[in-house]
Amino acid sequence: VGQGSLGGMQISYREMGKHAGEMAVQVLSGTPVQDIPMMNKSPYHAIFDYQVVQQFDLPENLLPGDAFLLNKEVSYFEQNMKLLMGVFAALFIMMIISTLMGIDSLKHRTMQRKLRESNEELSATYEELAATEEELRHQYKLIEENVQRIELLNQKYEHAIYSTNSVVWELNLSNRNIYFSQNFQNWLSRPFPWMEPFDVLMTKYLDEKSAQLIDDEIAAYLDGKKSEIMVEFPVKPSSNQPRWIKAHGKSIQGSGEEEVILYGILTDVTEGKRQQEHIDHLAHYDYLTNLPNRMSFMKKLQEEVEKGQPLYIILMDIDNFKEINDTLGHVWGDKILRSVAQKLSDNACPNMFISRFGGDEFLVLITNRDSCSMEECIKHIRTLFEQPIPVDRNEYTIKFSMGITRYPEDSTDINQLIMNADTALYQVKRNGKNHHLLYNKEMQQELRNKAVTEGIIQKAVQEDGFYLVYQPQVNVKTGEIESFEALVRLKHHAIPPDVFIGIAEESDLICQIGRAVTQEAIRQAANWRDKGHPRKPISINFSSKQIRDKDYLQFLINTLEEYELDPQYLEIEITESILLEETELTLELLERIKELGIKIALDDFGTGFSSLNYLTYIPVNKVKLDKSLCDKFLSPDNIKVIESIISLAHSLNLVITAEGIEEQWQYEQLKASGCNTIQGYLFSKPLIAEEAEKIYEKNFLHSI
Repeated sequence: VGQGSLGGMQISYREMGKHAGEMAVQVLSGTPVQDIPMMNKSPYHAIFDYQVVQQFDLPENLLPGDAFLLNKEVSYFEQNMKLLMGVFAALFIMMIISTLMGIDSLKHRTMQRKLRESNEELSATYEELAATEEELRHQYKLIEENVQRIELLNQKYEHAIYSTNSVVWELNLSNRNIYFSQNFQNWLSRPFPWMEPFDVLMTKYLDEKSAQLIDDEIAAYLDGKKSEIMVEFPVKPSSNQPRWIKAHGKSIQGSGEEEVILYGILTDVTEGKRQQEHIDHLAHYDYLTNLPNRMSFMKKLQEEVEKGQPLYIILMDIDNFKEINDTLGHVWGDKILRSVAQKLSDNACPNMFISRFGGDEFLVLITNRDSCSMEECIKHIRTLFEQPIPVDRNEYTIKFSMGITRYPEDSTDINQLIMNADTALYQVKRNGKNHHLLYNKEMQQELRNKAVTEGIIQKAVQEDGFYLVYQPQVNVKTGEIESFEALVRLKHHAIPPDVFIGIAEESDLICQIGRAVTQEAIRQAANWRDKGHPRKPISINFSSKQIRDKDYLQFLINTLEEYELDPQYLEIEITESILLEETELTLELLERIKELGIKIALDDFGTGFSSLNYLTYIPVNKVKLDKSLCDKFLSPDNIKVIESIISLAHSLNLVITAEGIEEQWQYEQLKASGCNTIQGYLFSKPLIAEEAEKIYEKNFLHSI
């Protein structure tokens, strides 16, 4: 080959020997001959002379594919195939990059053009904005001022709403939706939507009666019957405590021509309602026993009398109760009264109405006489107390004296019926107690006894048979006496003042006693002044019957002038009963007395007829809390009632005096509650003028 021959197969003894050696190694290593694979590829190589192939024009495809061609010239392309392929690939990539850069350049020029156009538009816009800048600045200033004004108004509005614990409401009558300010849900102690259909709300939170009341109030306002909406109603509570709300409102025009909106505020009056309930309870129920009081009994009696059905009235008095008070003290006496009242109340028949008349006396009204005889009723009551009643691990045997009267046999007048029962009771007391008597006309002896007392009073009026004792009213803070109360007594007779004054009030004698007391009190005040003592007012009691003394006012003026006493050093004490008769005449007299410079005090506040309403129109300067009120409400559990009364009185610029104070702890409680002065045995009993003069300038704080 290479010498003009075509070529052939070249035998490679090296390869043959290599294969033979590998097989021998396998046989020697223990491989069975049959497991040694046979050779599939020949170790020979085909070699041809390329010039001979070209000379004879032989097709190269006829040669074996793996043949080696000698004397064949290799082209530059074949020799540098890999290099050329790399160059071509690089050129292709550069073409792609160039194309992409061209496209990007085109986009860049397009964006520049658009940016120039946008810049021109922005310049034009800027010029427009610059032209209106001053106008906008002015408008902004106006808006800012309005916002500040609105913010100030909102602050004032919120302060007014929250400081008064009020809620704003708005009712759109067109769609019947109602809106509330956010703090409304605080009242309800539950989540509440800021807007809710009005009718749904009333069903959810109000009872049927309250809902109808509100509807009627709105209708009356819209019909022009009322100038504004004003209604109070309870809200169904989320707890056991009801909440009372007072609604005020008027209409405003909505955004539409036909739209009408009611707008107003809600005020929480729950506390006021509770206080009024306390006051109403005090007015109609006895403070100690919680039984209906005398006023409630008289109202019930009048109602039953008007029905025309026969009645029994029993006046019961605990026998020897004074001895219980004297030996065990008033505290134990009060406990016994409460136990007796509880037993009567718990075991009363359906046709019995039981009340406390006062002191140790109880009134029983028995209706439907046909269902129960008088003797059966008496037996029932006595059976209740056959066994001793337990009081704080002690037992007390209770006996009663009873006076009984009948309607209509004995009288048709309710006051006379009470008097009849009292007359019968008096006879039982005189005859040995622990018994009962039915009133009869022979009991008129009681009237004769009263006539005897009246004669004693008459004689005392004619013969200067009265004298005054003075009980000091002490300033709570300083301990000094601010004034005295003058109390009348009979000379030479041991008749209690409540007895002879009661009899005197049934005649014109009380007017004469009143003048005598007035003159002596003024004389004594002038006497202390002339002795150089500091001036201190003296108060005198004014009976409701003295209203009939038409010349009393002139007598009062003349007496003041006679002793040259400044009217400010005289004080007149009245009770609320003075307003039960001839109210206009009474108020006119009181106004004229006050115009003189004389102070007026409302005495016995807290008894049966007491009402805070009186304080708003009686021309008084002072309120005197009755001993019974202080005894009940000075305990830590009930002190809030006293504090509320004192606070209300002070808000009306009234002075508060507490009567019947006997214990130091009562003084401490009253001082902490804001009471002004105290009157009672804690500081001094009523004293004759000479003895009162000795304590005139005493400081009582040093002695307690």
